[in-house]
Amino acid sequence: MGTPSAWAVMYLKRIGMDVQPTGLDYLQQLVRSRMTRLAFENISKLHYLKNFEEQQFYLPPPEVYMDHMYRFDYSGVCHTGNYYFCKLLQELGFEAYPIKYASHLATIVRLSDRLYYTDVSLGHPSYYPMEISRNHELTIHQSQIKGYPDPNNKLKFHLVHGITGKEQHHWVFRPYERAGLPEVHKLIHWSNEPQRLFTTILRVYLWQPDRQRSLSIVNNTFTIRYQESQEQMKLQSIQEIKDIVHHEFGMANLPVHEAVETLESLGTPIWGE
Repeated sequence: MGTPSAWAVMYLKRIGMDVQPTGLDYLQQLVRSRMTRLAFENISKLHYLKNFEEQQFYLPPPEVYMDHMYRFDYSGVCHTGNYYFCKLLQELGFEAYPIKYASHLATIVRLSDRLYYTDVSLGHPSYYPMEISRNHELTIHQSQIKGYPDPNNKLKFHLVHGITGKEQHHWVFRPYERAGLPEVHKLIHWSNEPQRLFTTILRVYLWQPDRQRSLSIVNNTFTIRYQESQEQMKLQSIQEIKDIVHHEFGMANLPVHEAVETLESLGTPIWGE
């Protein structure tokens, strides 16, 4: 393995990790540290959408991605979050590649001729790499994740997500099909269209296993989920959202006000009943 790029070293520092020999244990540590130190958020996506004419990118260059991670607490949704986690793994010597299914981007890592589904930007806990020839099932803070190989086609893998016992998504994909950079850009452009999910809501999510909870903001609804219960409240102002992001998420630099203004300019205000 060569020396990681400067941006990759900065990434490791931001998630409290250092360079180690590649292997499953190191991969698991990286996934867990990434998911607990950085939020799943579309505030950065709205920033890049608003500033495209000036910046000329929706997917920032790696040095810009790192600069914004440190300055604004950005990490992104799956299209940037998983893309750059995959690039980080490659910098560290892992054999890793992005995959696409539905509107989602994730990562496959090959270790000792076994493939592991790896996802740090699902918006729900998925805290360990799933070896695709085995069945997996976990429940964290009322979020359920199941993964299993297709019984009739070993080239397919199923991923099922539910909340409080209700199935939300059931995806089927081919782990061997790599997504190239043109496909990543195409997916990002598609997701930036009006009325797509992340151009119509404000979304911030963070898993806090040390406090045995996960945090979620969807528009002006703030939810704390524990293993057996949850708390929920409506936030009445941008300042209240900023206070929650600062004091509960620990991410004081996220530009909430700009994101809310961008959503309003797109005709989708966040203030519910």
